[in-house]
Amino acid sequence: SSGIRNSGHSLPRQELIGLIESLTDQMKLAASDLSFELAARYRDEIRELKKELRGMEEAGT
Repeated sequence: SSGIRNSGHSLPRQELIGLIESLTDQMKLAASDLSFELAARYRDEIRELKKELRGMEEAGT
């Protein structure tokens, strides 16, 4: 994890979805500002959050 999130605790599903959407917007802004390293950190965090979300969906939570 890149440390963008405040803690390693799981978030409720809806909050997780909202965070993914917010980070996606921030990633696009960073890329448009040519801040590619920051955009890559957001991308990596989004990837981890999506894995967590998939795990929740597979577990039925």
